[in-house]
Amino acid sequence: VHTSRSFVVVDKDPGLLTVPGIGPEKRDSLITRLTQQLPTASTVHRLDRDTSGLVVFALDKATHRHLSAAFEERLVRKSYLGIVPGIAPVSGTIDEPIGKAPPGVFPRIRIDPTGRPATTRFRRLGIFPDRDLSVLELRPVTGRPQQIRVHLAHMGWPLLGDTLHGGDPHHRLCLHASRIAFDHHAFHAPLADFGPGLLLRDAYAHP
Repeated sequence: VHTSRSFVVVDKDPGLLTVPGIGPEKRDSLITRLTQQLPTASTVHRLDRDTSGLVVFALDKATHRHLSAAFEERLVRKSYLGIVPGIAPVSGTIDEPIGKAPPGVFPRIRIDPTGRPATTRFRRLGIFPDRDLSVLELRPVTGRPQQIRVHLAHMGWPLLGDTLHGGDPHHRLCLHASRIAFDHHAFHAPLADFGPGLLLRDAYAHP
């Protein structure tokens, strides 16, 4: 998407880890592939394996410090596209704390009154009337692990394809990081569709 002297922005495919996991089957990742071409690239933030879209990597230590601080201080603005069941409200805010479940309880990340504060704003962009699905623009104010997925499931709108949190099966998780902005930069990764029958321009015709 973009390469400069100090950072690079990549449009990640769904199903690919941002950073390596534990075990040989999780060695492949976006940062592993990127450093083969840009050896100094380092991770500033990450997306879930099954989420597609924009990821920023620093190319030097000073930029890494700067961008890490920007994420920590919530100065980075991010927007996602997601598909959920039913006709969602036109807009709203989900403000529920998120924490980890006890060992052996799944899903591991869930709403927890003793967890860390988490806020997600949303806006309905359109609907698929023949599928009873809504397309949402989602803007996480905080950056908790799986925040959007957990918040939507809590509201009774689990993302299509998010079977971990009760969503209907689909060939992919319908969550895409479509926009990221920081400092004076703004980057977009438009998405045409989430699979057969889910062409986004068709949904936008039915606000």
